Amino acid sequence: MKSKSNISQGDLELYALGMLSEEERMAIEQALSDPEIKAELDAIEEGLEAFAFANQMAPPADLKDKFMSQLEEEEEKPVIPLQPKVEKANSNRYWLAAAVSLAVISSALALLFFNKWQSTENQLAIAMQENSVLAENSQFTNQKLSAAENSLALMSNPEFEMIQLKGVEGSPELLSTVLWNPDTKETFLNIGNLKSLDENLQYQLWSIQDGQPVDAGVFDLDSSDYLIKMKNNEVPQAFAITIEPRGGSEVPTLDQMVVIGTIQS
Repeated sequence: MKSKSNISQGDLELYALGMLSEEERMAIEQALSDPEIKAELDAIEEGLEAFAFANQMAPPADLKDKFMSQLEEEEEKPVIPLQPKVEKANSNRYWLAAAVSLAVISSALALLFFNKWQSTENQLAIAMQENSVLAENSQFTNQKLSAAENSLALMSNPEFEMIQLKGVEGSPELLSTVLWNPDTKETFLNIGNLKSLDENLQYQLWSIQDGQPVDAGVFDLDSSDYLIKMKNNEVPQAFAITIEPRGGSEVPTLDQMVVIGTIQS
């Protein structure tokens, strides 16, 4: 009896297709007493059956009439004994097996190339997305660089006075800077190391003019500019920053002052 190790690769497939010689077929049938071989043959037959059903085609509607007409014609002809052509039959069987194998291989290759194409398409989409992110980062970096250059130009401009606002009692470590142009009245603020606030709160800059606080604008810490343009100020003697409700206040909350600085005359 043939063991599984003695059965050549493809023998079971050829057996299922009826393409083995009598001797080979008997050897396989003897080996089918092995449950493992029998189970493998059953799986092969189920696969071939599924493939056949998946690719079946309905016969033409007039096929039966043509067949019966041809059969009647053949009955009228003398019968000529035919010599069996085992070699041709076997050859046809091998061609059938080759056709089935080619169909299965073609389907597998089609699936393989589809998966590879889909993988390549996904990789291309990822690469394009990464390229887009790099472009956005590059644009953001250029904007930051441009803002830094503009801020540096303002800070080194002799037409602007630089006023340091130092932390008051309770927050001595805080520091901000105001740039003020006496001619144009333009005012810019560098927020320094001010701390983050709750969403319902906001910082507000005040200029002290003739002893009275004047609103110079509110701001948040999430600005991407190194210098924030504030409201113009006429003749300030000092600047201060307080913490106010979001949107600002009409008068400063003095117990919420964080930094203050005077202009040197």
